Amino acid sequence: MHMNNLIPVSNSFDSNGQTYYTIGNYVDIYEITSIAFGPNTIDIKTFSIPSNIKNVILLDGFNQEIPQNYFPNTVTTIIIHNISKPLSIGSLSNIKNVYLKDGFNHPLESGIIPTSIQKLYLSPNFNQKLFSSSSIPNSIVLEIFYSDPFDYTIFTNLNINNIKLLKQ
Repeated sequence: MHMNNLIPVSNSFDSNGQTYYTIGNYVDIYEITSIAFGPNTIDIKTFSIPSNIKNVILLDGFNQEIPQNYFPNTVTTIIIHNISKPLSIGSLSNIKNVYLKDGFNHPLESGIIPTSIQKLYLSPNFNQKLFSSSSIPNSIVLEIFYSDPFDYTIFTNLNINNIKLLKQ
């Protein structure tokens, strides 16, 4: 372990077979594939995500804007919880899989979800009206986890070829 490769880690947790770390104690950044950012983490504008990181999670309270083209091509999955700042056009560039978890409550305006996304997973509590039929590109697979009652009206104007409803 090289001292220059150490990043602070405050805690780690396991989710779906992946270990995620939040910033605090120390871990060798090149020995992990997943990282989480919470409300009191380092300024992401000054943190370059290394190429071994495949999964990023934004925890409840994450309160920074994601710069355009921030994520390297090696980050394939992002899991977004109840973040404070809305997503912007270009903030999800290069990502293949996006999970919008419980608590995510920002509008998805046209252009925020890029055509590079292959799968978009929406949690049962997703309740944002999608502003236009182009809010979500029709080339992606939209997987919606739902529970009863389910408000289908938020999806009425979408032009998506592949929607999967998955009851929780």
